[in-house]
Amino acid sequence: MKSDILLISATKKEISELLKISEIKSETTSASNKTIVSAKLNKTCYDLLITGPSIINAAHALTIVLEKNRPKIIIQAGYAGIFKESNLLTGDIVIATEERYIHTGVESSSNNITPDDLPFELIDKTPSTKSGIYYFSKKYTDQAYQILTKSNLAKECSISKGLVITVSTITSTQKTTTHLYKAFSPLMEAMEGAALAHVASLYKVLFLEIRSGSNYVGERDKKKWNTSLASKNISKACALIIENLF
Repeated sequence: MKSDILLISATKKEISELLKISEIKSETTSASNKTIVSAKLNKTCYDLLITGPSIINAAHALTIVLEKNRPKIIIQAGYAGIFKESNLLTGDIVIATEERYIHTGVESSSNNITPDDLPFELIDKTPSTKSGIYYFSKKYTDQAYQILTKSNLAKECSISKGLVITVSTITSTQKTTTHLYKAFSPLMEAMEGAALAHVASLYKVLFLEIRSGSNYVGERDKKKWNTSLASKNISKACALIIENLF
């Protein structure tokens, strides 16, 4: 892996439409069964890491890569659940301005769903990590937002910036959905972002996260999900950013 751009997705299906329009140079599998693809999109080379879902798989896979190679930027891309209160629709795109791992902290004595801060930082000299909060480069989130909002993709779906939360337990009830939105006001929910942001910060590599809504948070009937539209739109967004970010 030698590219300045490392694209990360939990599953190959999420980014499949991008792979269809890319020239695949090589595909390898790590000792822990993680897939690494080297590809080229027109004149721009990028590497793709398929981590598997969840914070543990994501953190493990990225650590393996960063121990050997340091890209200029990491782009996390994939599906996410939409909070209906955000007024977003399936297929809409969110560029994360920050990630929050909502299970970081100390159980609140007031029974609030929001944990109290930890008494220590998870990353040295980064106070926000006491709350599992990871802030992203304003320069690159703004640049990515400008690229997408000025493209034809903006005519097909909404492009937004805001908070994405990372969960270890997928939200499946309206009661919990309501509590989470009241506590954090997130746009979307996913399972890997905070872990990847944490590892990227440890290795001092820029991190960008882009998500496309495949379903609504709390809705477990997969017949109502639109993963094909989410894959189509996230692939278009990634293609635009890969070719225009630098």
